Amino acid sequence: MENQDEPTCLLLQELRQILDGSPEDIQLYQLISEFCQQKAGSFQRRKAFIPLLKRLQQLRGLAKPRRGYEHERYPDVLHDILIQVRDRLCTEFNPVLPTLTGSLTLWINKKLGLQYKVIELFSPQTKREISIDNLINTEQGGETFNEIVSDRAIDGTIRLSGILRVIEEENREKSHELDRKLRDYLEQDPQGKLQNCHPDCIDFCNCQELIKRRFLKDPPDKWHEIAKDLNIPSGTVTSHWHRRCKPLIREITKNLGYLREEEP
Repeated sequence: MENQDEPTCLLLQELRQILDGSPEDIQLYQLISEFCQQKAGSFQRRKAFIPLLKRLQQLRGLAKPRRGYEHERYPDVLHDILIQVRDRLCTEFNPVLPTLTGSLTLWINKKLGLQYKVIELFSPQTKREISIDNLINTEQGGETFNEIVSDRAIDGTIRLSGILRVIEEENREKSHELDRKLRDYLEQDPQGKLQNCHPDCIDFCNCQELIKRRFLKDPPDKWHEIAKDLNIPSGTVTSHWHRRCKPLIREITKNLGYLREEEP
């Protein structure tokens, strides 16, 4: 195994912070770690990509045509996107969801464009340009191109990155309004809950500041960049985020209608 360079060390450190303890997340982390620690372009890295590739193909949230709308070119589209994963994962992947599996799935679907490529597969089959929101198959009740794309694990627009769990499919019709409400709430913090949640005597490291820099900014700041700018240890920032900000955000999102009450 090659010695880790600084970017690889930082990436793997960041990935460890979002592991949810599930076998899926742990296995995915191990495969990414093995892959990224090999020298770029080396035989060892190409070899390490083989088991990672198999795992990537099993990600349940990858965008694909829904059952009944299969397309013969989809395997080629997926292949091209996974080649991008191979070439860009170790240098460009920036996890933005609370889990590694969710973050990587979102990155592939959105940043690398798999979801949009799937939608494009159907566009040439029409005689005219059709919006993804226009109905097709009207004789059977009608569906949109956007609905044809399977997005059961990652839905619609980015849910403000690491802040939200995936909205359940039955709540999809409310998602755009909820996105707007949540963004407005996080930016304005009307009750001051986010600004007032900070480590002792470090009020500038409050939850609203972290949310703005980490999740509302494009591209988002990395944790170590935030710590450097605030001139405080990285561990202080990430510990505060996981121990206090995430529970507070979960409470806010539940109050806004994103999350259902936990079942006993």
